[in-house]
Amino acid sequence: MASAITTDKLNQIDLNLDAREELIRELVVERLLEFPALDLSHDIIATYFVVSSHKPLLEVGRTIAYHQTTAAKHPEPGTLVASCTGDVIDRIAFTADERIGLVRVAFPLAMFLDDQGRVYSTDLLHVCAGAGVFALREFPDIKLVDLAIGPDVLRTFPGPAFGSDGIRELANFHEDVAFGTIVKPCTGLTPEDVAATVAAAAANPLF
Repeated sequence: MASAITTDKLNQIDLNLDAREELIRELVVERLLEFPALDLSHDIIATYFVVSSHKPLLEVGRTIAYHQTTAAKHPEPGTLVASCTGDVIDRIAFTADERIGLVRVAFPLAMFLDDQGRVYSTDLLHVCAGAGVFALREFPDIKLVDLAIGPDVLRTFPGPAFGSDGIRELANFHEDVAFGTIVKPCTGLTPEDVAATVAAAAANPLF
């Protein structure tokens, strides 16, 4: 005969994950305002929401910095390795044992910038949201909730040239007009079907 399922196990099974995520978002938005402003001239600052198995937030931040930058715990001061090694800035604990809360990690620009002084967006994701953040079993839950980038770096990204208002003006779209398309793969459309659809859309006087 199968053993009875405990109330504790049933409560875990019956956990409303959507409600949990909504609560986390509310807390994160509220508590992020408590962090002081930082100088972003030398670093990109990533903020993480953390639920750790046993490490306090300070150690979580150090673990992330270690794995996601140089893997050097005590780099020699003044060296290139030292200038590219991340560090913990601060944290806000939600619990007395500091296993749950927010932690901010600084990733030095020295490890991102190319010879033109630019940063690749793929590098940002690789470093700030890589395996050293999300693949460690010691973090039952961890989320990248904020990425602070200085204005000098942001200016190097080309970005949209016209903005939504500029696009509407160039396309002669009125404010009450919207148009968009997406062709789903594997829906049975032949190349000829797609060509006919695109030709009909291109012939629309809106364009």
